[in-house]
Amino acid sequence: MTIDEIEKIRKMPFVFTLGLGRSGTTLLQSVFDAHPNIVAPPESKFIILLYPKFYHIKKWTEEKIHEFVDALYIDPLFSMVWNPDRARLLNDLLSAKDNADYSLLCKIVCYHMRGDKENIMLMAFKTPIYTLFVRKLEALFPEAKFIHLVRDPRDNLLSQIKSFHVGDPLYSSQMWLGYNSILEKRKQYSPAKYYTMYYEKMVGNLESSMKGLCDFLKIPYHVSMLQPKPSKFKDEELFKEAHKSLLSPINTSNIGGWESDLSSYDKSVVALISGKFASEKYGYDFKMDIDSTVPQFKLSKSKIKYKLWQNFTLFRYKNLSLNILYSKIKRRIKGDKLAIWNYF
Repeated sequence: MTIDEIEKIRKMPFVFTLGLGRSGTTLLQSVFDAHPNIVAPPESKFIILLYPKFYHIKKWTEEKIHEFVDALYIDPLFSMVWNPDRARLLNDLLSAKDNADYSLLCKIVCYHMRGDKENIMLMAFKTPIYTLFVRKLEALFPEAKFIHLVRDPRDNLLSQIKSFHVGDPLYSSQMWLGYNSILEKRKQYSPAKYYTMYYEKMVGNLESSMKGLCDFLKIPYHVSMLQPKPSKFKDEELFKEAHKSLLSPINTSNIGGWESDLSSYDKSVVALISGKFASEKYGYDFKMDIDSTVPQFKLSKSKIKYKLWQNFTLFRYKNLSLNILYSKIKRRIKGDKLAIWNYF
């Protein structure tokens, strides 16, 4: 990799797709991937995962580059889903070591996933948990822009139940409220960096949505975005189980399913926890009778549970060794393959 190529990558902007999982983040990533001038690899947590160990390095040596590449494979999403050419990636990173910093190396890793694309204009990155670290991402990549994907919290809950067999609607609703609240607060500080998209509008009129998004990103719209294909996964069965809806053409069949498929109790839970926020911020209609069987102590308990999880997550991401230990424990508890989406 030449010095000119390295400097081009350094200046190349990131666009991060954020929001709670099951809000269309993977769909949008596949749409980005269909654009001939955008690099859009699958999900990975490596940018934030490796931050505490490598961000403060001022002088990158060959030994440190090797150590960085080894660490990338700690994240099973990187090793099992990205499946990069390790030798070529290592060579690309080594060629940049004399003028490297952590931000540049992260960009080179993503740029490596461009395949046969040329004239790359930006790199799109999708990892829902990055929502918790959006301030850090703003600092790491000052030129970055952020897409906030929003979905009706009732359909979001239904999608989580169907795809991941979620059994706690109270906790899931608190996560919806927590994630969207974080992004709304950040928009107040850096409004020009953020673009809000609605799942319902995206699947309802993909062309119009993508033209508006491309205008925001200052890149040309390309008709190929209307025919996205799922990214190639090393483990096809894993992909089909987690994101099987992407194997079908984009349609509106997943909008409003909550009306018939969610129980009265679950509808009431969502309305009590996130209804006001969803109505006032995003215009979702929550005019309905609330089921009085939802106990107040359960609502309070779910809020505490979510806050504890959020604070613990922010804490453990400050130490790579702690995160590795956490991942090992989680692997022992969760034996299913889908658990890799939640490691770290």
